[in-house]
Amino acid sequence: MAPTKASRRRGRPLSVLERALGLFTEVRAGEGGTSLCMLAGVFFVLAAYYFVKPARDGLLAVSPAGGLSETELKAYSSLGQSL
Repeated sequence: MAPTKASRRRGRPLSVLERALGLFTEVRAGEGGTSLCMLAGVFFVLAAYYFVKPARDGLLAVSPAGGLSETELKAYSSLGQSL
């Protein structure tokens, strides 16, 4: 794969990481580390959500709440989780 115009303008070739990320999106020379950190951040936020949601639902199923139905309790806990 030939270097992009942006990397040729700066006189700096793309690293292996930047060329690999270039398969999915436009990555300029020097942006590989930043884009990898952003990808890791999004991954960990989504993974945390998928771990917390079943734990929350399991705790709601077994815990008594004063005067709230299970549906109401789920709705209020979803609101609290989104904050």
